[in-house]
Amino acid sequence: MLQEHNCLLKCHDKEAALSTKETQILLLLIKGNGNVVSLDAITRSAWDVESYSTSENLWVYISYIRKKLESIGSNVKIKSIRYQGYYLEK
Repeated sequence: MLQEHNCLLKCHDKEAALSTKETQILLLLIKGNGNVVSLDAITRSAWDVESYSTSENLWVYISYIRKKLESIGSNVKIKSIRYQGYYLEK
């Protein structure tokens, strides 16, 4: 199955493609401007009403994004506050 990519992360000479869901999640965190974005807000933004989503699904996508940020040498980190949400830290 081909995965749709609609965003490319770049840092210096390295890059990593993000899937649509990864892009939606990362954009929401960017718009949060360093503030905690609730788990509910992220889930509602990245998954439509008909889709099945759990906190485990979200955790998996956050993990993918973290690995991609690390692979390109970015100093941006996704931090979490247990049971509350995620935020970006520089």
